[in-house]
Amino acid sequence: LLYNTGNALFLAGDIGRAILNYRRAERLIPHDRTLLHNLTYARSRRIDQIRIPTPNRPLKTFLFWHYDLATHTRQILFAIFYIPLWLLAILRILGWRCAPNWTLAVCAIASLLLTGSILVERSARLDASEGVVLAGEVVARKGDSQAYQPSFDSPLHAGTEFTLLQKRSDWLELQLTDGRQCWIPASTASTINAGR
Repeated sequence: LLYNTGNALFLAGDIGRAILNYRRAERLIPHDRTLLHNLTYARSRRIDQIRIPTPNRPLKTFLFWHYDLATHTRQILFAIFYIPLWLLAILRILGWRCAPNWTLAVCAIASLLLTGSILVERSARLDASEGVVLAGEVVARKGDSQAYQPSFDSPLHAGTEFTLLQKRSDWLELQLTDGRQCWIPASTASTINAGR
């Protein structure tokens, strides 16, 4: 539903709300190729082209299961390794050596790595409140009122993504994907988890 809403909003020319709904859908189906393609295309159509950091390539290659596998897939793999781990351990306690030692070690290591990956991802989602600018144009300021000077030479536009640092009254302090910080009126943006 969120993905289809994003498509409809994109076709209607509402880039900000389209990206917001794609990002919300991404939390439910994080590795869906069509969704990621549409999100990438919507991002290319926004006015503000702010760099989005990507994970370090060697780190991403080394931790491929964390970056390339969907959460649901990692949970299934965890069960595949965790259940045999305990079955083999119980059989070993009972004195039956039905598998070599390395099998038990592989199951234990895989279970630990997958558990760590799932917990890190879940913790990151709880800690970071991300959002999207919805207003066609908004002046980002150095403080939480119209009296403050603009933070940048040009305003922010619909579809600009950010991490919410704090909310004060009717203003949001946010950090853009390139690290710059500013304040915008709360009515001009929405967080990704606000609709859940």
